[in-house]
Amino acid sequence: MVIAFGIGMVYYGMPLGLGNLPFNLYLSKLNRKFSVLAFTTISGIFSIMCALKGKEWARLQIGFELVSFFSACFAFSILLIFTIELFPTSVRNSATSLVRQALVLGGVFSPMLVAAERRNGISSYVVFGLVIGCCGLFAACLPETRGRALCDTMDEEEHRESSLILLIFTIELFPTSVRNSATSLVRQALVLGGVFSPMLVAAERRNGISSYVVFGLVIGCCGLFAACLPETRGRALCDTMDEEEHRESSL
Repeated sequence: MVIAFGIGMVYYGMPLGLGNLPFNLYLSKLNRKFSVLAFTTISGIFSIMCALKGKEWARLQIGFELVSFFSACFAFSILLIFTIELFPTSVRNSATSLVRQALVLGGVFSPMLVAAERRNGISSYVVFGLVIGCCGLFAACLPETRGRALCDTMDEEEHRESSLILLIFTIELFPTSVRNSATSLVRQALVLGGVFSPMLVAAERRNGISSYVVFGLVIGCCGLFAACLPETRGRALCDTMDEEEHRESSL
């Protein structure tokens, strides 16, 4: 009874007291891309280390297995958050379902590998480590989603990517003294363009005029104005208009 009382107090009390600790305990504060890469790599390395033979390694194998397993659990939890933030609302459920199906499909092969190890001596932990390590590398091809607003449609997602490039271009194009004003004007123009979108869609339903043709012509023609602007990649940012003009004249 005394032992159970002490264990019960810690077992139920420690999760309740986590909020009083100074560190951040939420997975949502972690960088998605780096975390998935890090945890899958750690899980792969320690899984391969479980296959090491020898008396000195036998005592450490249970520790290696626990580190590998809990790293895989962390990677899975972060991957679900990553998937939710990566896809717009219209396809988010389908994307999450596909990720879960891939997870179950991977689990289907686990008993086969364990059985093959017992029959043929092929270490299943080496295969586990290689698979999770190699598959985790695909996270390097994905964009970071932490702190990014969620989109509702695929069109909105694609439009946001182009809008972000334009905003970066605007920030690098104008000096500090007028940068905020220039960025605000670009955002206002962006919103103004969005005001006409529902009108064009409604006109298509009434009069049969294709809104997508108009969208294509407008964004194509407006995009041509970028040819009149200088390249800003790698260029130092100026503080004032005089400094910007002086640099242009000296160039």
